[in-house]
Amino acid sequence: MSKITMTTPLVEMDGDEMTRILWQMIKDELLIPFIDLKTEYYDLGLEERNRTDDQVTVESAKATMKYGVAVKCATITPNAARMTEYNLKEMWKSPNGTIRAMLDGTVFRAPIVVKGIEPNVKTWVKPITIARHAYGDVYKATEMKVAGPGKAELVFTAEDGTETRELIHEFKGAGVIQGQHNLDDSIESFAHSCFKYALDTKQDLWFATKDTISKKYDHTFKDIFQEIFDAEYKEKFEEAGYEVYIDWKESSLQDRENVSSETAKILRERINNCLGLSYIATGNIVNSKWCPWELGYADGKKNRAAILPILNNGSNEYKGLEYLGIYPYIDYNTSTNGKYEFWVNDPKDRNKYTVLREWLETGKLNEHNAN
Repeated sequence: MSKITMTTPLVEMDGDEMTRILWQMIKDELLIPFIDLKTEYYDLGLEERNRTDDQVTVESAKATMKYGVAVKCATITPNAARMTEYNLKEMWKSPNGTIRAMLDGTVFRAPIVVKGIEPNVKTWVKPITIARHAYGDVYKATEMKVAGPGKAELVFTAEDGTETRELIHEFKGAGVIQGQHNLDDSIESFAHSCFKYALDTKQDLWFATKDTISKKYDHTFKDIFQEIFDAEYKEKFEEAGYEVYIDWKESSLQDRENVSSETAKILRERINNCLGLSYIATGNIVNSKWCPWELGYADGKKNRAAILPILNNGSNEYKGLEYLGIYPYIDYNTSTNGKYEFWVNDPKDRNKYTVLREWLETGKLNEHNAN
């Protein structure tokens, strides 16, 4: 059998301790027998980083920028104990931090799904990927120990020599200080990476930051993400799926504590502009006066109303609102290709169902052969 040919070398970053052994086994048993392996090798073991004054880490990052692909093994970031163990010249910084800063990269931590190994939380039916900005912050922080009482200030000196000062803290005793920074360009790259990743993998994107506390640092992330999304990605996300209209989020006139005939007029207009209605049936739905009206109006106008049951008893029994049982219901399950999708099901015939997107377009449930 001929081997797979490589055209671009793989940047190979060797690591510390057991990872060196495991990586060599992977190459010997899984790669070299099947691939004409071409690599550009860099030893990021702690001894070599110490010998080269960490220059080997910088060179490996430059090679990654050149070739665009790399494999990095786990490495040791030394602490005080490692200084003595390895007889280090200094407490070298994290190789990951150095490489990420040079690549201006985004870290995506994605789960490896193994068939037969079920998650502990059974309701997690889709993978959760964590994206983290990999530049600046604590990886590029400057730190200082404070020996005693004094004043700590944040000072920015502009090119023209003018200074801007902000008080950090009036120390009454010993403590520590840490200064962090980031760049608008890097945050913009982070935003683009997140939006593109979400579109490519067809995953929902949730943005989290502590902008309520960090009203300048974290709020800058929020502002840049919003600006880029509105300018370049909003339409792309809408094309990839359907917009969802939620009355009380879209308009202050839909305030549930201040309804009027104007409320009904607006709801009627919004329903007329929608493809269909997803009626979320919770245990409290029996207390609503408006939801049954919306359901009846949407059913009459669109003939596309379906129930999304969210009930504690795990069934589709609607005590006090038994008429909901005549409507199709929505669930979330796998398709023939193994991907999870929303399905619309006939409440009386388990062999009649269709994907939500198709149902919104046609209003029909497809007949399937019984298994």
